[in-house]
Amino acid sequence: MNPTEPTGKARTAAEIRSWLAAQISGQIGLPSAEIDVRKPFAAFGLSSRDAVGMSGVEPLHTSF
Repeated sequence: MNPTEPTGKARTAAEIRSWLAAQISGQIGLPSAEIDVRKPFAAFGLSSRDAVGMSGVEPLHTSF
């Protein structure tokens, strides 16, 4: 599941939390089950730049 891809149906909060945990897990190498998505990205050693990368949004410098 990628919340940035249109599917015609709304995602549930649980689906989004699961997707976010999987994305963070992939970045830091912890199992998804150990990721508390209520914590700020900085708690996992991630930056806002990492968050943008996970979102699938094209970086600003390549958009122009």
